Amino acid sequence: MTPGEPRIGAAPPLTDRTTRVLLLLVLAAAVVRLLVCFVLLPRWEATQGVGRFPDGYPYLAQSLLDEGTLGFGPWGGASPTTVKGPGFPLWLALGIAAGGDNPGWLGFWSGVPTLALAWFLGRAALRRFGIVPACAAIAVTTLHPVAVVMTSRVLPDEFYGALGMGACLALVCAARAATTRTKLALAALSAALLAGHMVARSTGILTVFAIVLAAPLLAGTRIRLALGIAIFALVPPALWSARSSLLEGRPVWVHSLAAYNFWVGEAFDRHGSGWNDARRWQAAVDLLVEQGGIAPEQRAGFHYANLTPRDVAAMETTLQKAAARLIQEQPLRYLGRCARGLYRFWIQSQSRARTIQYAVVVVPLLALAAIGTGRLLRGDPPEAIGVLCLGVIVLHNIAYAMILPMGRFSVEVCPHTAWLAAAGSAALLTRVRRPPV
Repeated sequence: MTPGEPRIGAAPPLTDRTTRVLLLLVLAAAVVRLLVCFVLLPRWEATQGVGRFPDGYPYLAQSLLDEGTLGFGPWGGASPTTVKGPGFPLWLALGIAAGGDNPGWLGFWSGVPTLALAWFLGRAALRRFGIVPACAAIAVTTLHPVAVVMTSRVLPDEFYGALGMGACLALVCAARAATTRTKLALAALSAALLAGHMVARSTGILTVFAIVLAAPLLAGTRIRLALGIAIFALVPPALWSARSSLLEGRPVWVHSLAAYNFWVGEAFDRHGSGWNDARRWQAAVDLLVEQGGIAPEQRAGFHYANLTPRDVAAMETTLQKAAARLIQEQPLRYLGRCARGLYRFWIQSQSRARTIQYAVVVVPLLALAAIGTGRLLRGDPPEAIGVLCLGVIVLHNIAYAMILPMGRFSVEVCPHTAWLAAAGSAALLTRVRRPPV
């Protein structure tokens, strides 16, 4: 941050005109999501003949309410289960308790954390960059079409990303807080959001790594603050991991299926991506059955929701060994798969046409974020929030490229990309407004 630039955390008053513009933009995004959830998506699902809950998360939430355990109930049969984290089902359980289990309502409720984050992110961007970049940050966070559709179908990726970015933003604000009371409150908020982030998906540990890497940019006691937040945030996922490990009889971090996803990624690399393509998905299932030592009686209609924790442990252990053999025997081929995964993480969809559509949306956004990254890294020292966002994005990009790269999962870093895009739009505006020499 150069001298004279405003800092994050001291937002203008709510009566300020520009702040009202941001509020209207967030409300408009909420209206768009309501339209998608209650009108557009049901029509699309009816024409395509697909179910509303592709990963069964509402059934996990209902199990928490009815049985007090995380399980799939009648949808899959495995109760308890260790293949999902409890973070998103807990949020859905709150939504069911508050407004029922209507699919449209649950789709909208799934995006409420993103709408809340967008308000605070926009305020921070307004203070840091100005009104136009702030609007850009809110628009990218709330109206990214891939994120809107995925969340409206009650998938957890955007929820996970909102908690992660919220934790990063609260951390930076805590480091700059003027009073001890404010600092402690923001630090507690950051730790809580970071813990929820990790129990939503095991990859949340990557955000902890990014915080540790960025901590040196927070001088003095601020380094200890960042490390303290990371340590306290690790307690809930560690406790849940102990539960999952006892159920499976082996060490588990939050939940299983990493090796399962590795082989789905391998199948997609060989045969083309396609959960929705019967032929391609059957090829993926055949590969999983072949490599995972699935029992003959479990092969017909195989689905992880039917597996007990001990069955999951046996399958995952076998798949991990098979993955290690594949990498050892074909290291160059696997490196090529990882290289392809770096861009597939951003744009890969279920068909060539949809992948092109993803690219049309995502590539300009990445170009703007790249410009913003350059601006934020040129500071002396580089700006902490920019380094945090970049670290989270890069670590997730690499991790998914190595396992299962899909455009859906890039939604997990959409809020972080939005901040960098806001910085990029500010840099472009500066060039446009610069007076001629």
